[in-house]
Amino acid sequence: MRSLPAVISFCFSMLVLSFPAPAGAGAWDPVGPDSLVVFEDDFSGYPVGPLSDPYSAVQEYHWVTKNPDWGPWIEAVYWGFFGPEGGGLAWHIREDNGRKVLHQKHEILAEDKNAVIVTGDELWTDYAFEVELAPLSHENPVGILYRVVNSRNYFMISLEEDHKWVWTRRRHQTWEKLKIRTVPYETGEPHTLRVEVNDRNHTFYVDGRQIDITRRDHYHPNGKVGLICNSPCDFRRVRVIMSEEAHRAYLQRKAGRQALERELAQNYPQPRLWKKIDLRKLAVNGRQMRWGDLDNDSRLDFVIAQRHRGSSGLLRRYIQGLTAFNLDGDILWQWGENDTVPELFATDLPYQVCDLDHDGRAEVVLSYDFKIEVLDGTSGRTLSSVPTPRHGPKHPDSFYPEDKWERIPAGALHFCDLTGAGSVGDFLIKDDYNNIWAYSRDFTQLWTACLNAGHYPYVRDLDGDGRDEVLQGYTLFDHDGKIIFDLGMQDHSDAGFISELGGDCFPGMHAYFCAGEEGVIVADLQGKVRYKAILGHAQRAAVGDFCTDVPGLEFAQVTYWGEHNLITVHASDGRKLGEYQPHYIGSTLAATDWVGDGTALLLLSGEEKLGGMIDGWGRRVVKFTDPGHPVLCCDVIDLTGDSRDEVLLWDRNQLWIYTQDNSVPPPEKTVPMYKMPLHSRSNYQMYVAVPEK
Repeated sequence: MRSLPAVISFCFSMLVLSFPAPAGAGAWDPVGPDSLVVFEDDFSGYPVGPLSDPYSAVQEYHWVTKNPDWGPWIEAVYWGFFGPEGGGLAWHIREDNGRKVLHQKHEILAEDKNAVIVTGDELWTDYAFEVELAPLSHENPVGILYRVVNSRNYFMISLEEDHKWVWTRRRHQTWEKLKIRTVPYETGEPHTLRVEVNDRNHTFYVDGRQIDITRRDHYHPNGKVGLICNSPCDFRRVRVIMSEEAHRAYLQRKAGRQALERELAQNYPQPRLWKKIDLRKLAVNGRQMRWGDLDNDSRLDFVIAQRHRGSSGLLRRYIQGLTAFNLDGDILWQWGENDTVPELFATDLPYQVCDLDHDGRAEVVLSYDFKIEVLDGTSGRTLSSVPTPRHGPKHPDSFYPEDKWERIPAGALHFCDLTGAGSVGDFLIKDDYNNIWAYSRDFTQLWTACLNAGHYPYVRDLDGDGRDEVLQGYTLFDHDGKIIFDLGMQDHSDAGFISELGGDCFPGMHAYFCAGEEGVIVADLQGKVRYKAILGHAQRAAVGDFCTDVPGLEFAQVTYWGEHNLITVHASDGRKLGEYQPHYIGSTLAATDWVGDGTALLLLSGEEKLGGMIDGWGRRVVKFTDPGHPVLCCDVIDLTGDSRDEVLLWDRNQLWIYTQDNSVPPPEKTVPMYKMPLHSRSNYQMYVAVPEK
């Protein structure tokens, strides 16, 4: 049983709504003459079997289509470890005495994990929501959600142990039990829950009997409806009723939102297909693509890596093959084994494209077979090879030790200038979560550190001495490995970035962290945390001028692991400006220099209806509508040389590259932008589009 703060109210005053009141236990009354049913479902049209999808880290930044058998429902909260057998398959359609029911089969004991599905529209405000359900256990809450703003903000009505009916308001980490009533109910028997919500007024019924009312709750003024189920339960039927007046008002709000997005879209160039490249010649493993000029023709080329099929554990980053392409789609060379058996996975592969000798032709550097290998960018021929570092110790906050082999299978490579050479060529290599090693360009080890390493470094010369400082995890190192600060957080940091984003409003350099269960963090360069908020599992982040009417730049993050794709946008000092959940799959959330005037948009995905690009207020202003375009992966990079980003959409078969059309002319003076360098790309980098000073 979850332990949540209890704030119990005993208000039984009456309120007359336009919805018809249920007549008695088990009643499912006809709708009155001034109301209409806007949604109903008895689950009779669904196939028997699981509705939940297998769930993994792959969906963090791949658009993987959900089970179409869900119909109008969406699995809004899901985990990969529901039930003792794992797999996360919580929701099923089964038959019970000749009728189909929606069944959730697991006892979910963790109080911060919930099985939730939703339907409807976030613009719904006033409605009656009623559900017939048959609890099969008293152990954990089962019930309904309404005014679901997103996966972490809603009202909840639940049946819980000891025959308790509970009304709860959730706001991110805070669960407030507002009312608790004793309501006898039997497991295996059908019961009806109903709520009528009108402005701030909420009226509650169980089995047709009004049990409470409140007039004063002003939180969550609008939102979808949903089902929440942490014990086995059968849901038999649901419906949503609106008065005709409320329905008309909803349609007006919806039309207004669509009109506003169409109007705003006129201020942005729209996507124009620039190139198509056939990728069917090899197996594409997802977002494993690096860019650089391999043949000194002043055009970028790209390299796709393929993981060794079936590799797992610490060897899951074992590279099997590389294929180099130019922008005409010609294969320049191939290294290793490049079969055509597709496989999707989430992890980064340890390889980069970097011009190490500054001759205009980039080399390809990879970790393979416990070695660091340098390949000629023109031919793919091996130029040099040295062993990876010997394994280091386990950090106390790490998931696991990495000492199975004498040397490490590398987790990431990042190029930098640690020695003051005036050019990139030194590099950092790390294992998964425990250690980082710094090397000079002649492969001499400079220093190493055991730390809560997180996923990927960020480097920058912060003190003007011509040598880069290194931000890895929560630790900032000087170029020589001396620690400048360590925040000492427990969950690992997925991405970090250091810059001066606030101007006069929030002066000085600050470090920005996207930090999993630690949330979003802003710290100064003395290691003092200036802002911290847990808004879900912070998974990916971006920095840019997303809200042009807010001083300074903004920091956006998106969640994963449970409550997926909740996007929050923060001012440079960390203040939350807004939060949006356009869908319930992972988003790339790439800061995109689309206009060229110093502003940026947030790329969600290439999916036509739910993807595209949004501004900092969550409004979708750029869409990808060409028929047949790929949607599995997306990224942004300037390929035409006008400083603005192109958008890359690809899957296992094809790569489509979009540039800007001429509907909005480029600015007379393009604003130069700092973006993450091509020589050190990662799925876990902080995406940035920051005007250069």
